Amino acid sequence: MSLGTIVELLALVAVLAVGGAAVYVIFEMREVYSEQRDQFLRVIAAVENFQKLHPEFLSTVKLMQSDAHALQDIAVGIERMVAEGNNNVTSAVKSSSERQAMLLGDVRDHIDWQESKLTEACESISNDLESLIELRSRPPERSAENAEYVRLSKDILEQDSQLRFTLLREWVVLNILAIARRAIRPWKAPKHLIAGVPDYLRAEAEVLEDRLLLVGTHGHIEILAIPIKNLDSTCQFARWFDSGGHEGMISGSDVPAVIARSNGIFELIQKGTTHQASQEQLAGGNGTH
Repeated sequence: MSLGTIVELLALVAVLAVGGAAVYVIFEMREVYSEQRDQFLRVIAAVENFQKLHPEFLSTVKLMQSDAHALQDIAVGIERMVAEGNNNVTSAVKSSSERQAMLLGDVRDHIDWQESKLTEACESISNDLESLIELRSRPPERSAENAEYVRLSKDILEQDSQLRFTLLREWVVLNILAIARRAIRPWKAPKHLIAGVPDYLRAEAEVLEDRLLLVGTHGHIEILAIPIKNLDSTCQFARWFDSGGHEGMISGSDVPAVIARSNGIFELIQKGTTHQASQEQLAGGNGTH
């Protein structure tokens, strides 16, 4: 084979090789292009979907922003309410403490005032009793002095209800059997049961539930309670008295109970005693003093 033929063959082979390489490159490029085209189409589809969802996304973002503002406003409102509540509680506690302190101060002042009045009353009673004892112990010298003594005694009794009550209690104890005798006989008014009581004692009488005689002095809270009928265990007034082992009315050795009444409610201050009086005792003896 000649050299020229060999060169032609080599040139043909080279052309075929270049052509094959070109064809291979073209196919590879087509595949790459096809893949890029698919990716580009997916990107375009994604962009289109994003464009479709963009209004909804924007509305959602705006809604979230508005919700965030609303929550922020609510949080601010709650903080403001909590702060106002704390201020109100603090001011209320402070005001309550101040009122309690003022009330305690008023109570202390009232107690001090009551104690001073009680001390003055006790001193006055003591002085009045000493004056009465001194006046009673003096022998009557002249009628003018006796008149002055009577006037002074009446003035003291008029002003001192506690002294009148003490003297009234002594009178009732001395005449308690006479009161019992009057109670078993017909009587019209409670004052008939304490007939003979001195006028200067300013005695007041009433009958409670047809069982109990109440005797007091004008303007004084304490009252003497005297049973005028048997007080059995079912009677509400029986607890005011210590019985001598049986149920009954008063006898000569009995002591009236001391009670106080406020707004129609009775309060026991000192218990009395009751014993069954004999028919002989009720029939006579122990007259009014």
